[in-house]
Parts: sequence; structure tokens; C-alpha cells
Amino acid sequence: MISDKRKRRQAASAAKGHFKKAVNSLTAKFGMASAFELTHNERLASMGATGFPNRHIHVAKRWFHWGFQETLIGWSLLILLVLYLIVQIFGADVGAENLWTEYWGLIFDVLVILVGFGLIQNWKQRREDVSRQHELIEDFRQWDNEEAGHRILGAIRRLSRLGITSFDFTGGTLRNVNFYSSGIKSIVGSRLSGRSGGFWADEFLTKASVFEKVDFSRLDCRDVQFDRVATINRHPIGPAAVYQNCNFWEADLQMSVFDGAVIHWDEPAPDDMFEIIDEDEDGSPIRSKVVTSRFNETNLAHASFKGCSFKNADFRDAFNIEQADFRGAKGLDDCLFDEAIKEKVIAQSKEPIK
Repeated sequence: MISDKRKRRQAASAAKGHFKKAVNSLTAKFGMASAFELTHNERLASMGATGFPNRHIHVAKRWFHWGFQETLIGWSLLILLVLYLIVQIFGADVGAENLWTEYWGLIFDVLVILVGFGLIQNWKQRREDVSRQHELIEDFRQWDNEEAGHRILGAIRRLSRLGITSFDFTGGTLRNVNFYSSGIKSIVGSRLSGRSGGFWADEFLTKASVFEKVDFSRLDCRDVQFDRVATINRHPIGPAAVYQNCNFWEADLQMSVFDGAVIHWDEPAPDDMFEIIDEDEDGSPIRSKVVTSRFNETNLAHASFKGCSFKNADFRDAFNIEQADFRGAKGLDDCLFDEAIKEKVIAQSKEPIK
């Protein structure tokens, strides 16, 4: 827990940082030199690196943006407040009784016409924006080129800003993109490939998705359907999604589903996760961890890899791998695991898919 004294210090540093940035931005617009020099703590606090109170500042900025830029509700309430102050200050000089009568009528007009219709307009605009971004993903998901990838990531990023993390990418192709570096931190609840719950014969005709050199690292992928192929007599059939040379480093894959997917890497991961980077004074080597890709520090709690085909996967240092389901998975013998886990995972893979 952060102490109250530390919170006050962080709040003060954040407030000073935001104030100095605002003044410097204003002076820059007039071609003047910066008025203030930010300290290291003020810079970190105003950027949000120190936690409190930046979450509250972020919420306030979001509400301000919504009230004064996305809608007219903030301006409407501001006008209402200004008129109220005019009546309170000057009402006695010009006949407060009549002004109060008119003022309450004005309150009704502002609340119903401006605020009420502003809420309706904002709700309608938001629905249209969400629908437009989903349509853009649907239009470009089967295009196999760089421009389509950038447009798709842009649509996902805009959905994220609207509070929407789930989207449908079934049958799509995506190559050489990085979600996190593109400003996307969560795809919770999305369906990237596989069945949608309809009749299995219809799903069999659906094109599977292809992901090549796609970086899912540090991404919140909880409850994401990476693939779920149709099954007959508990055996996966039909087209399988392909994840070729993808990266899941530090991703949160809790409750995600990869059932039947092809998860391959062209090159095997190095057997030794460490390299010698220097020598100590006594001549002993100083080793540093250099393997940080694939499933390194990935949360696999309750993830499902049933019927998957693996090649050159590296599950070392993955979290909660003992809670993942590998029944019916193939190719695990050539994959890398922590020694205490590998035998259990391979034994589980030989169990039939239920």
C-alpha cells in the first residue's frame, strides 16, 4: 500500500509537472523559450510512471474530452452555471422574481434539449463509430498486404479507445505487425479464427486465419479464441489457423483457446537461455538471460491447446503452464519446457480429447 505521505508527494509532483508542461506549451505557441524546467520526479509523475494520482487525472481528462469535445454536454452545463451566477449576482438589481421564473424555464430547455439530446447524439455516434471500425476490419482482414495490416491495427486501436476490445478476425491474414507498439494493449474476448458456434459443416467451409511474425507480446489476450476447429468423434477436422513465428512474450493468455491451431517456429530456440556477457574480477563468467520470446513469462492459466500442432515452441519460464490443457497436442517432444513440467505436459497430450 502507498502511504498517504507518499501519495501527497506524488500528487504534488504530478500537479507541478502538468502545470509546467501547460505553461511551456503556451509559451512555445508564442515562439518563446520554456518558462520552467521539469525535475526528473515531476516528469515521471506527470507521465504516469509513478502511479498515483495519474489514474485519477486520466479519468478526469477522459470525462473532459467527452463533455467538451465529443459532445455539447459540458458546454451546456457551463452555460447553465454562468446563467445561474448572473441571476445570483445581478438578479436583485433587475427583478430577481421574473428572472428566476425565466431561469427555471431555461434550466428545463438546457437539460432536455442540450443535455438530453446530447446524450442521445453521443450514444448514436458511438454506435456508428464502433460499427464503422468493425466493418473496416471485415473489409481488410482477407487482404494480404502491409497497408491492410496498418488499417486493421488502426481500427482495433480506435475500438480500444471506445472501450471495445473484442472483434472478429476469422479468415483473416496478418503479417509483421506488433499490437502493443501500435497502441493496442488488449484484445480480450476477440475471435481470431475458428468456429462461431454454428453447424460444424458450415464452419468447415470457413477459411482459417493466418498470422505470420505477429507480435502478441505484453498483450491482454484473456478469453481470446485463437482457433477452435470443428470436431468429429472428438477429433479436430477442417482448416486450422496458422501462427508462424509469432511472439507471445509476457502476454496474458488466461482462458484463451488455441484448439487445433498450427503453432510453428522456423528455427528452434537455443537450449541455453543465458549468454556470457562479462567476467567478474575473479575471472568467473557473468551470465545474462537472452531468451525472452515465444512464451517467456506468459500467463497460460486455463489456456486450451487441445489438438494443436507444435514445432519449435519454447514454453520455458511460462506461468501456470500446469493449468493449461494440451490433450491431443502434437509435436511437443521437440518443444522446450522447464524440466519439472515437460513430462507432465507430454503425458497429458496423449490423453484423448473430450
